[in-house]
Amino acid sequence: MAPAAAARPRLGVGVISDTHGLLRPQALEALGGDRIVHAGDLGDPAVLDALASMAPVTAVRGNIDRGGWAGRLPEAVTLVVGGFACTSCTTSPHSTRRLTCRRCTW
Repeated sequence: MAPAAAARPRLGVGVISDTHGLLRPQALEALGGDRIVHAGDLGDPAVLDALASMAPVTAVRGNIDRGGWAGRLPEAVTLVVGGFACTSCTTSPHSTRRLTCRRCTW
């Protein structure tokens, strides 16, 4: 009989986008998890601060995200959590690059 495989810890990832500077209480309640991914159009750096108070945040810049704070956000990111990879990106009319996005690999 083969030894039992080690159980993987369960990891939760909350995904949100298009907050446009507004975080509704219902959205915050639904975002429980070990990590949060914001897929663009944050609208305000305070959104990042609020999300970061709940869990580590990975965010990409959306087409409405402008200014110094937004310039620090990547246009695409690949996040690996618990052995699973997910690429999040946004395309912007202001971008000089054409991005190819992949879906999550589970």
